Amino acid sequence: MAKLVIVRTCDKLIGISSKDVKEIVELVKIHPAPFVIPSIRGTAFWRGAVLTIVSLKSILNENVNEDSHIYIRLLPCTNLLIEANKIEDIIEYNELKLDEKGTKGVFKGIYFYNERSVSVLDIEKFSLAIEEDVIGTLRYGVNWR
Repeated sequence: MAKLVIVRTCDKLIGISSKDVKEIVELVKIHPAPFVIPSIRGTAFWRGAVLTIVSLKSILNENVNEDSHIYIRLLPCTNLLIEANKIEDIIEYNELKLDEKGTKGVFKGIYFYNERSVSVLDIEKFSLAIEEDVIGTLRYGVNWR
């Protein structure tokens, strides 16, 4: 059975499959990047690499100014760090038991944990959406949508 890393962002629970997580880190300094899409917070230097920090708050369309201290480095796209408020739990889960399987957006579906719903992130769709936004911004400008 797979494990699910559950993170809290703006009172919402987001699940990321442990097979997609390379490491969980705390960063000291974020360098803002000019002229980028709102979901990109900036860059950070970690273990000899420059990584792009992506805010889950912006992707969830939340305008809450909470400080985030936890960053998750993904395996399929090791140049990205996902920003989250805190790690809620790491649980075993069965992907076949996902409810409301999503065909649109960046989520695979909903998984229930302690009588709360967890939106499970689809890393492939997530990375494609970020890539599409970055290319659109480079091609058409910051507010291209």
